[in-house]
Amino acid sequence: MTTLAPTFVREGNTILAFYEDQLIAQGTVFAKVEESALQYLENLSLDRSTKDVEQKKSRATHIVTPNGLKGEILGNHSGQWGERLITVRLENGRIARFEAHAGNDKEIEYQTVEAAAPESALEYLEGTLNETPEGTRESLAARINTLDQLVVAATEFQRHASYEDQRKGGDIVIAAEHEKREVREALAHLQLADAEAFAPPAPFKTGAVEQASLGHGDGTWLDETVNEMIAESASQDFDRLLAEGPGQFVIDLDTGALSDQGITREMALSHIVSKTAGYQGDAIDSYREQFLAKVEQARREELKDRTKTAKKKAEKTAKKEKKASKVPDDALFL
Repeated sequence: MTTLAPTFVREGNTILAFYEDQLIAQGTVFAKVEESALQYLENLSLDRSTKDVEQKKSRATHIVTPNGLKGEILGNHSGQWGERLITVRLENGRIARFEAHAGNDKEIEYQTVEAAAPESALEYLEGTLNETPEGTRESLAARINTLDQLVVAATEFQRHASYEDQRKGGDIVIAAEHEKREVREALAHLQLADAEAFAPPAPFKTGAVEQASLGHGDGTWLDETVNEMIAESASQDFDRLLAEGPGQFVIDLDTGALSDQGITREMALSHIVSKTAGYQGDAIDSYREQFLAKVEQARREELKDRTKTAKKKAEKTAKKEKKASKVPDDALFL
C-alpha cells in the first residue's frame, strides 16, 4: 500500500497540513498537527484501498470458489436490500449466485481473463447468440438490444459469405428472432409483476387524499424525492460540510454504532451520498472519500471522549456506593 504524505506549511504561529490541495489538519503544535494529519491519511489510504479492491472485483470476469471450482461471471448487480450479488456459470454447468458483501466473498478468488478474439465473423455471431442474460429487467432489456444488433450483423454477413456460411447466418437470424420473442415475454412478465406489487389492495375511497402517480412523467413520488435530494445538495456549502459535517455526524450516533467502524462508515456513506445527490465524476468521489476519512477520525475522537466520560461516571458511582456502604446500620434509623 502506498504511504500518503502530507505537506506542512507554517503561517505565523499556525502549522497547516495539506494533502492534494486540501487542508487536513492545523494547529500550533507540530507534533499534534502531524499526528492528526497522518491519522487522516491512514483512513484515506484504507478507504482508497477498499475502493480499489471493489473495482477489481467489479471488473472480474471469473471467480474461483474455495474448493477450486472455476466459474464465469454472468452478472454483477445489487440485490433488493443493496447487497451485491454475482451470478456465475460454474465449470460443471451449474448456474449459481453468490452474495459478495460484508466479507462474504473473502474466500472467493476474483480473476480477470481477457476474452480471446474470435477467429471469424461467424464465430463472433455464434458467440453473441450463445450469451445468457442474467434474468433481471436491466439485463433482459440489454439482451433485446443485443439481439437487434445481432440480426442486423448476421443479415449483413450473409451478403458476402459462402453458401454454407449463409445458411449458418440464416439460422442465427432465426434463433435471434425467436429468442427476442421469449425475452420480451419474460420482460413483460417482470413488468407486470412489479405493477401488481405496487397496485393498491383495494380501490381508493371517494374523498381520500390524492395519491402521487407511479407512472412516467413529472410528479411521480420517486421523481419528487430525487429532485428534492438534488435541490438540497445544490444548496450545500461543501467546504463547510467537509469541515463541520463529520463532527456533527458522529455526535448524533449512539455509542453502539459509533464503536463499530464498519457500521459508522456505511451510515456516513449513505449520509454524504444523499448530501451530494446529482453530482458525478472523480471530483465528487474524491470529496466523499475525504468526508469518510474525516468521519473515521472524528469517530475515534468521539469514542475516546465517551469512554473517558463513562469511566469517570462509573468511578463516581462506585465511590458513592462505597461511601454508602460505610454508613453504620444505626444511622439508617436516625
